[in-house]
Amino acid sequence: GYGRQVGDLDSYTAFVSSGEGQVMRSLEAVLRENRRVNLHGFTQSELDRTRLEMISELETTAKEEDKTESGSLSMRYVYHFLNENPVPSPTQRLQLGQSLLPTIELNEINKMADSWITDGRNRVIVITGPDKEDVPLPTKEEILALDDKIEMEEIAPYEDAVTDVPLLDRIPPAGTLSSEKEIAAVGVTEWTLSNGVRVILKPTDFQNDEISFTAFSPGGHSLYPDEKFWSASLASAILSQSGVSDFDLNQLQKMLAGKQVQVSPYIGELEEGLQGFSTIKDQETMFQLIHLYFTQPRKDESAYNSLMTRQRQILQNIHVNPNYYFRDKVNEVKYKNHLRRGIPKVEDLDDVSLDDVVGVYNDRFADASDFTFVIVGNFTPEEIKPHVLQYLATLPSTDRAESWKDVEANITPGKKIERFSYGQAPKSQVEMTWSGDFDWDDKQARYNFNSLLDVLRNTLRESMREDQGGVYGVGVSGSASKEPKEKYVVTISFNAEPDQVDNLIATAKKDIEQMIASGPEEADLVKVREVQRQERIKSLKENNFWVNSLKTYYYYGLDPVQLLLENYEPYVKNLKPEDVHAMAKTIFNTENYIEVVMMPGEPKE
Repeated sequence: GYGRQVGDLDSYTAFVSSGEGQVMRSLEAVLRENRRVNLHGFTQSELDRTRLEMISELETTAKEEDKTESGSLSMRYVYHFLNENPVPSPTQRLQLGQSLLPTIELNEINKMADSWITDGRNRVIVITGPDKEDVPLPTKEEILALDDKIEMEEIAPYEDAVTDVPLLDRIPPAGTLSSEKEIAAVGVTEWTLSNGVRVILKPTDFQNDEISFTAFSPGGHSLYPDEKFWSASLASAILSQSGVSDFDLNQLQKMLAGKQVQVSPYIGELEEGLQGFSTIKDQETMFQLIHLYFTQPRKDESAYNSLMTRQRQILQNIHVNPNYYFRDKVNEVKYKNHLRRGIPKVEDLDDVSLDDVVGVYNDRFADASDFTFVIVGNFTPEEIKPHVLQYLATLPSTDRAESWKDVEANITPGKKIERFSYGQAPKSQVEMTWSGDFDWDDKQARYNFNSLLDVLRNTLRESMREDQGGVYGVGVSGSASKEPKEKYVVTISFNAEPDQVDNLIATAKKDIEQMIASGPEEADLVKVREVQRQERIKSLKENNFWVNSLKTYYYYGLDPVQLLLENYEPYVKNLKPEDVHAMAKTIFNTENYIEVVMMPGEPKE
């Protein structure tokens, strides 16, 4: 990239990440590609694609100009003040782009590249890596010798392979609509298609040029035995890097140049699905990609090998980072080293095979009849119907009945306190966890649980950060889940000076004991109620809120009308200190407590 380096000094930077023992090979590759640009420049097709992408991004931003949030605007003025950057509006930026980008010639780009990549007089090469005696970093002499070698090589020009074949080689005959239902109060339309696919539509005008979607089906990688777990959990990541149909990822990205569209498959523990977005004009491409990820996923050994190599490189040294070491230790204590929890080890990747990866993916997306698609954005049902019938109603359907499996990866019951040393920085990390059974079907209980978390966030921030100044921040998180078991988890986490750890843990416990003994003050709830109400008002005008909330409500068979402010507000207005008090006694009067503390120092063998 190119940008501000120090003060008013700009620089061009090329970056490459390498595996253990592969530093010189990686450096050679990046130096060679820079030299290739130096000798031959870019191609016309590369410049044309870049123009398309830049104009497309400018168009999208300009269309959303009246939806720009104030935070984004304020940062533009901050940079204007600090750096004297101009502050054109999105429409002005688009006009400039439309006027100037077509005038830029290939030879101008190549001349600029020549001015950035010179004969080495202004070049700095920085290499960082783990301090390991058995894997030494290259010497200065070796690096300079490699640089000289590349400068003397005969390097062929880059060949930009492009194709003009359509994304779908055959458009499937459209399916039909089997049933339709409108929920006028919430502006939702429900369709059932001829292949059993359920589609939930929520037209909005919250963004001028955005259509977002998510799709889900019960099952996930819980359905596969432990020996296939890592293949199953990595399947969607590997297939996402493999392209679709006859197009590898590089070819696919070239075909999508100038389009604002993204589709990503996923396979979680209890469900599989897809998620993504597009602009209005690119919506058919979005539906075509959905169709292809179901019907023509691509088995690409090169993409598989590349991703697995990167994963091994990451995992080889991940525990050098104290944050990852702590996270792994927390999972070890919480789940007793359960295979399906925690960070994988390098040797776990030995259990992954491309055939298993593709087999799991194909199995998860073989039957669309139990999939639900939630589509939210600037469209009408009639406008989007042709694409839905063309590409979703024609997805494969076998009408198999399946659900997820409980893999029994539960938080260990009982009380456990674990302290250990790791890392040199004078910083400690703490995580405190409470867990237990929960009546998820009780909506009032779910609301009171979330309100308890809101109260605790305010209380602990005041007592631990503002009053004592012992932490930069304290995190309070929690979840009440229905599947695979009806359980709750509450976690308090923070970083602190080592000599403050015991005092801060005691402070957190004291606040919780106070909540158990007498509950919050009415003044505490005044702030919580107002924030909850304002957040719901804001969320109701956001596409992401509706995508995620409608997914949850349809997954669990709930009534989406309950999402409206008029049905949420009574919970807020009627929240009383005794409600939070009762919930605190339920949540924290438990024997299931886990405390993990990492102090700086050398680990004990």
